[in-house]
Amino acid sequence: METWQVIALVGTVIFLIAGFLPLISASVMFVTISFSLVDMYRLITSPKPEAPTTPEMTIPIPTGAYMLFLTLVLYPITIILGFLSVIKQKIALVAGILGIICWIGGIWFVYDLNTLAMGTLNYGIGIFVGFIGAIILLAAFFVKRREATPSPTTVAS
Repeated sequence: METWQVIALVGTVIFLIAGFLPLISASVMFVTISFSLVDMYRLITSPKPEAPTTPEMTIPIPTGAYMLFLTLVLYPITIILGFLSVIKQKIALVAGILGIICWIGGIWFVYDLNTLAMGTLNYGIGIFVGFIGAIILLAAFFVKRREATPSPTTVAS
């Protein structure tokens, strides 16, 4: 494997691990509660009870909810592109940029949620590990490929 392939693979694996690390953490008394991105996927896909609907009632959706949606969409796309970037180096640029945008959405979501919770929430380590993975993926694009050096030929006299 070439150097850029190893870097792209390491960045993708780190980015993948970030989804299992805490996205949000809250400390209440002596108890720490945390949620990872994978927990968010589980929460979304779990069956929910039917809520009564009233047509005249509308609830404003905070911007952070859209940012969570952005993070939830870009996370698997970035992982897929990250593994593909091991094959083709140019894909590492796209994967790295999408990974950074993904975790910017995660930061925005936690910030917005923290504003609603009056400062009781903290950024989880998963966001920062995700940024590191995305930056490593981005760096894989800029690593130069090794070119085959021509072997010296001897000229017979």
